Amino acid sequence: MNNTPTNILLQPYMDICKGYGLTDSEGIERLADVGLKMALYQHIDRHERLDVGERQFRKELATLASIFKNGKGIKIQASMPDGDFKNKHITLEIETDGFLQYMTFLSLNSLLVHHSFEYGLLNITEKKEDLKLEKWKGNHLFGYDGIFKEPFTDKELAGIIHYEETMIANEKTMKGRTEKEIPRLGSMVHGLIRAGGDMLAFMTPTEKYCMIGDLMLAADILPIEESDWKNVLTNKEKADTIKSWEASFTKAGDKFKGWLIS
Repeated sequence: MNNTPTNILLQPYMDICKGYGLTDSEGIERLADVGLKMALYQHIDRHERLDVGERQFRKELATLASIFKNGKGIKIQASMPDGDFKNKHITLEIETDGFLQYMTFLSLNSLLVHHSFEYGLLNITEKKEDLKLEKWKGNHLFGYDGIFKEPFTDKELAGIIHYEETMIANEKTMKGRTEKEIPRLGSMVHGLIRAGGDMLAFMTPTEKYCMIGDLMLAADILPIEESDWKNVLTNKEKADTIKSWEASFTKAGDKFKGWLIS
């Protein structure tokens, strides 16, 4: 293997695999590649991952944009403060296909475009150019020079809503009931097992899961203190822990598209 920067980063994971007696160079490289991806996830990707709140915001923004684009008989109701300890109820009926509905859609649409870089990469939406608004229904808008973004199509808005619903469900499932992200750890275990393939069949279950734990430790993804992992836990305890994470991921089943590295 050439002494490139990437290969240097892969070397610690390869050494771990060789320490467990593995000799298949291609299989070792696959495992090392997953180990490096886990490290990158821990130090880069996870910090860029959107939380459920941001996902929910995008979904609701796309839903509102769709409503104001195509809705009829839109009515807004709200309870508003009206002096000390008093509230008043307000109802605003939006004229169908009127100026307020049109401008509200363009405003919501433009805000959504600013959050849509991810959708373009996933081919959910096309790139949207600036849309300078000078007329509305043939009438000049004197004194108004608003620049909006080209509107999303109905299909694109539906795609955004579906995607965010899926990602919200994924994130909640990955965190697990206690929000310790055990299913997510299990998906990484699963990814390592897939990468190892038939090569791992020659290892005992304890050896296999201990090696996986060592790879996760090297990637700084293991939620166990290094001293405890190396000096306190027995090999059986290590293997049982890693196996329980795998079981948590397997139990999640087809609820989501997991963080599968292979």
